[in-house]
Amino acid sequence: MFQVAGHGSTPYAETGAGLTAFQSMVSVLAVVPNLLSGAGMPRDALFTATALATVAATALMALVANLPFAAAPGMGIIGLFLVAVTDMGFTWQQALAAAFLSGALFFALSFTPLREKIIREVPGPLKSSVTAGIGVLIVHIGFRQSGIVEADPASGTYSWASWSPGRGSWRS
Repeated sequence: MFQVAGHGSTPYAETGAGLTAFQSMVSVLAVVPNLLSGAGMPRDALFTATALATVAATALMALVANLPFAAAPGMGIIGLFLVAVTDMGFTWQQALAAAFLSGALFFALSFTPLREKIIREVPGPLKSSVTAGIGVLIVHIGFRQSGIVEADPASGTYSWASWSPGRGSWRS
């Protein structure tokens, strides 16, 4: 079915690769529920949904696309989701509805020739900068979650928190 020998591999090597991919992705099961529970979503349900989505997406990649890719919820969309909930004042239900609608739109778009035209027209440097920007957003969210960066509610700006050695935290 997967033509392992035809691709110059062995079942033993593929099992090792699968276990390695699993170990590198298992952090998603801790990170995603932790981040999204900060927006008010139930942590236990998030853990279950993350695990099921990861299993389903990876199985689809293997069985439908016949590709050796593991797939899990993307940290970029989770970061954007958190910004929509925490900084823009939407509820998590509203942000979830927007994420669903955008996913449905992009899914429908993928069946049209317009998808490839859009991909071709976006310059390479812009594609790279979007990736880098999402990475910076994820780092910023991590700094906020850990207390390294604090928000000033009056101005809406962020500043570095001071380290308190006696308390062992970045909280000021």
